[in-house]
Amino acid sequence: MTEFVLCTLGTRGDVEPFVSLAAALTSRSYGVTALANENWKEDFQRAGATFRSIAPEDESQSGRDDYKFFIRSILPSFRESYDCVSELVSRKSVALVYRANMLGMECAAESFTLPNVRVVLQPSSVKSYLRPPWPLSTLTESPFRSLSARVLVPAIYCASEAFSRYRLLANLFRKSVGVRPVHPWGRHKDVADLTLLFCPGWFAMPQADWPSNLHMVGFPAPRESSLHPELRSFIADRGAPLVFTPGTGVSEVKEFFERATKVAECLGLAAVFLSKHYTKASSASSSIICHPYAELAPLLQASAALIHHGGIGTTAQAIFAGIPQMIVPDRFDQPDNAMRVACLGLGSVVLGRKFCGADWASLLDRTMSSTHVKSQLATARELLRSSDAIATSVKMIEKCVGCTSAYAPQVISDEAA
Repeated sequence: MTEFVLCTLGTRGDVEPFVSLAAALTSRSYGVTALANENWKEDFQRAGATFRSIAPEDESQSGRDDYKFFIRSILPSFRESYDCVSELVSRKSVALVYRANMLGMECAAESFTLPNVRVVLQPSSVKSYLRPPWPLSTLTESPFRSLSARVLVPAIYCASEAFSRYRLLANLFRKSVGVRPVHPWGRHKDVADLTLLFCPGWFAMPQADWPSNLHMVGFPAPRESSLHPELRSFIADRGAPLVFTPGTGVSEVKEFFERATKVAECLGLAAVFLSKHYTKASSASSSIICHPYAELAPLLQASAALIHHGGIGTTAQAIFAGIPQMIVPDRFDQPDNAMRVACLGLGSVVLGRKFCGADWASLLDRTMSSTHVKSQLATARELLRSSDAIATSVKMIEKCVGCTSAYAPQVISDEAA
C-alpha cells in the first residue's frame, strides 16, 4: 500500500493543515511519514503518523536575518527531506504531499519520478501576473493594468528571481542531487501532479493565468477543542472579549500589546492577550488576561473581535467564528491576506506603525459596528459550513496518486468537491 510522505516547516499555521491531512490519511489505513520541525513531533504522532525531524524549532521572526536563517535551518532541511524520501523509496511505494517551496521534496519527486501533490496555504504564493500579491496588485488595478500585467509585473518577477540570493543556493542543492537548475528567464516544468490551494474561491480570487493543475479546496476547519478553564471563567465574568495575538513566531510584542491595552481601555471591553512573550505581570488591568497560547476556535466563538498579524490560518479562524477581525500585517503573506479581508468586507487593516492605540480603537469600533461587515461575515461563515477542505483534499490526493484505501470513504458532495 502507498506510504504518504507529508512535509512542511514553520509555525502553527504552516503545520496544522498537515496534521489534519495526516490524521485523515491514517484513518483511511494509509501509512504516513511526517517531516517537519522537531517541536511538532507530538502533534503528528497523535495524528497517527511516523515522525521525522528535518529542522529545529523555528526561530523568532522578530529581528531575524532571513538569509542566514535560510542557510542555517531551511537549506539543511532540504537535504534531510530528500534523504528520507530516498530511503523510503528503496523499500515501498511512496507518494509525496508537501507545502510549497519544500525544495527537497520537489527534487525527490523529480529524481525518483514519484506522484506528488503540492499544498499552497495562501493565495499570495500562487504566481500570477494578472493579480500579484499586494502591493504589486495595485499595478494591475490602475488604468495601465493591461501593460502592467503584460510587461511590468513579469519584469519585476524576473528581476526578483535574477537577483535573489536564495536562487544560487537552491540551484546548488538541485545540482547536488542531480536535478537541473532553474533560471529566471527560462521555462521550468512544474513537477507537481496536483496543486491544492487551501482557500475558498471567493477568498482566493482565482485568475486566468493560474496553473491548470491548481484546485481550491477551501479553508481547513478548526480542530475540535475545548476552552481553557481560566479563559472560560474570565469570559463568564467579563463578557465577550477582544482577542489580540501578534503570531506565534513573533517575540518583540511590547509595542503591539501597549496599543492593545489602549484599545481595550478606549472601547471599555475585556481583552485576551495571547503570546508566550507577554506575561500577566506586564498588565495590571483586571479586564485583561494574558495567556501563552490558546486554541482559537473555542475562544473566538465566545469573543467580540480578533486583532492579529494576518497569518492565513488565524485569518481563516476568525471567518469560521463569524467575528470581525482587524489585521496589523508585518511580512510574508500577511499584507496580501489583510487586503483580501478588507476588500471582502470581513474586517479592516492597519498598514504602518505610525498609528497609536486610540487610532486602532477607532478603526476597530467602526469595523465591529458595521452592518456590511456583519452581513459579509454571515455569508462567509455559511459558505464555509458547506465545505470540508480536508476530506476534499484526501479525495483529490487519492485520485491523483491512483490509489484507494481499505477504508470506506465518506460521501463528499459535488459542491464540496
